[in-house]
Amino acid sequence: MAGLVRQPQRFTHEEWTYSNNLKYRSAEKEREISQGLQNECDRLIEETAKRTEKTLKDVEKKFGRPLLYEKFHVPDLRIANVKYWKSEVNKKLQDTSEETEILDEYFIRLKKTLEATEEPLHFAQQCLLSRLKPTDELPSGFTNVPKTEPNSFTPEEWQTFSTASVESGDRQLQNSHELRSIIDGIIQQVASDIKRQIETTNRALNKRISETRSSKAKLEEHLSAILHLEISNIEDTLRELEKAIQDKDGALRLAETRLGIRKERPNVELCRDPANYRLIQEVEEIKRDIEQLRQRLHAAHASLKALCRRQLDLEEEIQIKAATLFIDEVQCMGIRESIKFSSF
Repeated sequence: MAGLVRQPQRFTHEEWTYSNNLKYRSAEKEREISQGLQNECDRLIEETAKRTEKTLKDVEKKFGRPLLYEKFHVPDLRIANVKYWKSEVNKKLQDTSEETEILDEYFIRLKKTLEATEEPLHFAQQCLLSRLKPTDELPSGFTNVPKTEPNSFTPEEWQTFSTASVESGDRQLQNSHELRSIIDGIIQQVASDIKRQIETTNRALNKRISETRSSKAKLEEHLSAILHLEISNIEDTLRELEKAIQDKDGALRLAETRLGIRKERPNVELCRDPANYRLIQEVEEIKRDIEQLRQRLHAAHASLKALCRRQLDLEEEIQIKAATLFIDEVQCMGIRESIKFSSF
């Protein structure tokens, strides 16, 4: 009958482990991207600071020897230009610093989320000690090679670099925003997947517990109401057969005794009269009856042995069902009640 019942969708341990490892790898990859982004931001900050400082020094040298024939006040224009780009770079620097702090918070959230998955995994492995428990490890490793800095800049290069620095800062901030959105999605997905897995496993265990308990109850009912009654009935039948054989043995001895006495009749009286034929017929009938009773007695003994073997089989199966209920209902469900998973 179990083969006719449609089972609900279940997840094997390998599928569950693969799903978790996939999320772990995604979180690890995003963490590595975040670390690389932070390193790139630090490098960019240091690089822009050095370049700005170098440019300012170069301008100051030029400002120390102004040309007398210049029609326009170039130093004022350069100072305004430098101040503008310095302000832009400082603004991007501030935005980048704030974004770095936010990324640090996201890194902590990812780390806490990853740590929070350890407890459900540990409890699930405990539940599976009586079944299976595979383990997997996560890969790691990420390298980021910074670019080399140029040695010197012309004013045009300085202008181009300042513009590129601001644009690069904008791109990095945009990438960071997208990264945070991805991290939020991963954390939410991990929390949703783990909660769904916990609920699915609990439903599967509860269904299995219900099926096992029902099967155990049917076996106990069958053992008590049928086998015990049948064994009692067959034992009564054995006693009745043995008594019937004993009674037939007495009747057989009596008939054989009568037939033997009649053989002692003298002379012509020793004839084959109807009484003699009836005694012979009675002896044969009693012998046939005894043989049939003994055959039935042998069959009854065989039936009793078969019933006793079946009784032992049922008792063993009931013990197995009880052990299964203890593992699933007491051990596994008791452990799973302690599973607590919080999203960060």
